[in-house]
Amino acid sequence: MIQAIFSAAAGAAGGFLGSRGKNEALAKQAKGWRDMLNYRQAWRDRMTSENATERADAQAAIREATKRITNRNRAAMKTAAVMGGTEESVAAAKAAGAQEAAEIASRIAAAGAERKDAIENEYMRSREAMKEKLIDIDGKRLTPWDIASNAIGGAANGLSKM
Repeated sequence: MIQAIFSAAAGAAGGFLGSRGKNEALAKQAKGWRDMLNYRQAWRDRMTSENATERADAQAAIREATKRITNRNRAAMKTAAVMGGTEESVAAAKAAGAQEAAEIASRIAAAGAERKDAIENEYMRSREAMKEKLIDIDGKRLTPWDIASNAIGGAANGLSKM
């Protein structure tokens, strides 16, 4: 009889502790996914708030364009000074340079908007996958009734071994 009581108590404790252990493991898993979700959101916020013109590739394109425009303007002024060109030809060269600078700025802005859209789409896909994983984990967690049922089942199993 005493052996049956110990066996039932051990079964109940095993059912209870096993259920709690499962819930704790699932809680750790869920925390990891929530942390990853927060990290991804912070990453998305950083990437979408950056200025496209401040990126290294954009800066390099702006520097190169500035050099080309400056060299063309100098060449136009030298040609006008040496060959007796008109101020209109120098103004036309400067206008062409301004047009090129505007086109480069426009391309950089368009590329930046496209990049932000791609980042947002990637974030939304990964966010939905992570939320589905969290829902799946929450579905596996045991309620207090489930834990009590496991403890009772463990006790009954211990008693049935008599």
